[in-house]
Amino acid sequence: MTVTREDSDWRVWIPCVGMALASALAFVDRQLLAILAPTIRDETGLTAADFSDVFFYFFIGYTIANPIWGPLIDYAGLLRPWASGA
Repeated sequence: MTVTREDSDWRVWIPCVGMALASALAFVDRQLLAILAPTIRDETGLTAADFSDVFFYFFIGYTIANPIWGPLIDYAGLLRPWASGA
């Protein structure tokens, strides 16, 4: 097996780095929501149970929508959904 220049090109790592950064951002986002939860609850008047219900229903909707939107975005291409604001 011969390694060619195309196989060892650094650009093959760009998607991996992008996914790692997206995962890190998602982790930080969730940590910030956990830290800010008391302030958000106080300002919106939500109880802890109401606040958890909001996140539960968001994640249920997100889980149901992913198998639907993923193939649609794959079919349409990435630039069209970005242009439409999806």
